Amino acid sequence: MDDPETDALRSLMRRAADDRSITAPNLLPLAAKARTRRRIGGVALVTALTVGGVAFGAGSMRPATMVASPAPATPAPTQETSPSEATNRLTPEAVTQRCRPQLDAYDGKPGYETPPGESIAWAIAHSDQRYSTGDPVLFVDPAGRSSERLCIVPEPGDTTSAIPDPAPSIADPQRLAALCSQQLRRYDGAPFEEGAGRSYDFRTPDLRAATLVNAAEKDGIVTALLLLEETYYACDVSGLRPYGMAQAATESPTLRPGDEFWGISASYFLPGGGKVDDPSIKPYEVGSGLVPVEGATSMRVDGQYTVDIVDGTYSFVVTRQPKSSGRLVVEYLDARGDVLFTSDSEGGRPYVIP
Repeated sequence: MDDPETDALRSLMRRAADDRSITAPNLLPLAAKARTRRRIGGVALVTALTVGGVAFGAGSMRPATMVASPAPATPAPTQETSPSEATNRLTPEAVTQRCRPQLDAYDGKPGYETPPGESIAWAIAHSDQRYSTGDPVLFVDPAGRSSERLCIVPEPGDTTSAIPDPAPSIADPQRLAALCSQQLRRYDGAPFEEGAGRSYDFRTPDLRAATLVNAAEKDGIVTALLLLEETYYACDVSGLRPYGMAQAATESPTLRPGDEFWGISASYFLPGGGKVDDPSIKPYEVGSGLVPVEGATSMRVDGQYTVDIVDGTYSFVVTRQPKSSGRLVVEYLDARGDVLFTSDSEGGRPYVIP
């Protein structure tokens, strides 16, 4: 039976085969983990508030690429589901009916082609969750013939037929957590040669109840680190304009003393799926996660930019010079700027967590 790390490697390969941006820099650590089955992950918790609030430990960039919006000085009260909201939860059939015009709007768009002459019986991905007006809902084709589609549940009678803009923002952490929850899935282990059927298991925790620990935002792209109970989740989501970015949410492995840390993960992509000839359009590098290097307060990525490490967590969205490979070299620095550890996705040694 395959272990979770092998499943993660397969998931990356499937995303690459679909011409989507992938988290390429951390393949070597994944391979190492698949061999050892040792888990790595989170460290000390940042001072944070529940997703209903608006303040959090915001990751910042140095020297001149500040990407996280300033957090308000006073956190807003936690917002909880009221009795009236609970009674306004829609049935799956009502959600599907309201979302039909939005789902149809994807037809013919690049990456969303439907086989000629076929009709898709769209199904709610997270069928165990309940939704109300304004909630994001992910739909999938159970037969695996077409790419998944996102709907923002409209008001009754609203038949607007346009692809919805999720418009994620760290200023609206509730919406951000809801979008991340829709993107969370587990790979179900289906064989590569199987051309139909679900590739993912959407029976995952509901991140709408999570706490926002760290986040960064730039050009409509948002990355975030969420905490639900004792588990961390990294999430990358975007609006419509940065087309080509893979929307994704993944569970971060749990830290244990003696485990090996091989380096951070980051997604690298070009707007337009890399098919844009305009030289002024630069690639983005995006990531959130945990750094268990003791004493590290920042990290220097590929010698190009520096990211603050806040209580062992990081979030960044940057534009950078194009790169010819998935290699990612990261130096982890202390408060004096001294290098404590260097990770290299194509070689080097791991950091053993104390």
